[in-house]
Amino acid sequence: MSNEEKNLIEKNDSLKGEDVKHIQDIAIEYEEQYEGFVPHPSILEGLKRSDPTFPERVVSMAESLSNAEIRKIDAEIRKMDAETRKIDADSKLEGKVVAQEGLGLIFIFTLALILIGASILLVFKGHEMLAIVPFFGGMAPIITAAIQNLRKPSGDPKESKQ
Repeated sequence: MSNEEKNLIEKNDSLKGEDVKHIQDIAIEYEEQYEGFVPHPSILEGLKRSDPTFPERVVSMAESLSNAEIRKIDAEIRKMDAETRKIDADSKLEGKVVAQEGLGLIFIFTLALILIGASILLVFKGHEMLAIVPFFGGMAPIITAAIQNLRKPSGDPKESKQ
């Protein structure tokens, strides 16, 4: 029992036994917490009694640990920033690839429609045999695009980059 508790009990002699026990319970439940790289000042004071240079050495060691921790956190933040920039760049690149693929498909289907239209025009002009060439020339890109879409697995962005 600490001196502070004894003084409190001695001052209140008129208290009943249960009250004294209650005061003791309260005093025993008191807890002090201290966090950080530097020890609690009372510990540093005790170290100073052993050797006057101990507290200074402990504080400098704590500063070194703190600086190392800060450098470690900074490195993790830089790494996360680099990963974020890489993900952003990849998504922009993927968006460009998708846009280029879309433009390519539009061009192919436009060309196919023009060739099929030319084929129909040749049929109306009486050149049925000659109309076969632009007809199959117009159908080839449509069939090719359909086959490529069937081969490409859905939802796989890496496949579209190749």
